[in-house]
Amino acid sequence: MVLAKETGGKALIDTNDMGAVLDAVAEDAGDYYVLGYYPRSLQETGRFRKLEIKLNRPNLKVEAPRGYYERKPLQSLSKNEKEIYLRQVMNANPQMDFPLSAEYSLVSEEGGGPVMVFSVGAALKDLSAEESKNHVELDATVMMRLNERLLQKLPVYLDQRLEHRMARDQWKAARENERSFLAYSSQLPLSPGIYDWKIVLLDENSGRIASYERKIVVPDFSRPSTAGTLLLTHELTETTSSGEKNADGPGPDSPLLQAGGFLYLPQPSAVFKQGDSIHVLFHFYNPTESDKAIAAEGMQIGIFKNSQPVADVEAYGRPYLDRARNIIRYTAVVNTATLDSGEYTLLAVLPNYQTRQVPHVEKNFTILPR
Repeated sequence: MVLAKETGGKALIDTNDMGAVLDAVAEDAGDYYVLGYYPRSLQETGRFRKLEIKLNRPNLKVEAPRGYYERKPLQSLSKNEKEIYLRQVMNANPQMDFPLSAEYSLVSEEGGGPVMVFSVGAALKDLSAEESKNHVELDATVMMRLNERLLQKLPVYLDQRLEHRMARDQWKAARENERSFLAYSSQLPLSPGIYDWKIVLLDENSGRIASYERKIVVPDFSRPSTAGTLLLTHELTETTSSGEKNADGPGPDSPLLQAGGFLYLPQPSAVFKQGDSIHVLFHFYNPTESDKAIAAEGMQIGIFKNSQPVADVEAYGRPYLDRARNIIRYTAVVNTATLDSGEYTLLAVLPNYQTRQVPHVEKNFTILPR
């Protein structure tokens, strides 16, 4: 009753007659007026603005909201209020204030279930910073939602606060580097299916919003002869004999991304500069004996630009067979020194490609001038 009173609604209680309830709802919603107004003060501080509607006709009763709460300044929102705000933004399909980048790779955990390894980030040149005498501080909140298209599962939400401090003399140089990102990398177990992936990022220092969305098809890695997706990165670190990495770096510290004594670190965008080494990783699950024999001969990869093969690219690939888990881990490195700036596609041919409906896996990437 209190909620109905505060919002201008009507409470229907102490009845099991749903027909009468629905009739009352239909009658109440059948005719109404919409009034609008402009407040004199446009300042929004989160206060309650009272509304009162009076009629000059007797014997009539007004049912309307008693008022509304202004929006609070971003700095005044609690963690829960900010989460509600970001979910509202996510559902509203907002116009982006600046670009948001995201990349993902699909692999399988030891039990056979799919895992999405992802990296999300905003370029430093698009973010605001709180500056002091000696350093600057970056502050952002990222929220992501994975919604299964058949609606057999509830949406999955993740949110993360991103904070980073850097020296003032490094700030200018970092903003001029198109590959400098404030990024969040992690991994998420999923079930096979088709998902809508949506992300919003809130720049805490300016209140500006960035968003990103994409369709993701998650395969069933328990099937025979199944390939994962390509991971392209310019960052990797050597692992110790125990499997732990020697140096800190972005991305999940997971054996899912280890091969040949290295840990591959995901990055939020497939953007590289001329002269960079592009490190490539993808997995092939439950290979047949024929698949293993072909993989042992080496890895077949190609670089394409505008659907045309690019010749004279220095590249090297090597497969690693994990017999215990029956996985082939394909690794490769591509030298971009001879590539012009522009958009490219890296293509990796699968074993026994002649018999497959999809004979290869591929990934688009961008080369920037040196």
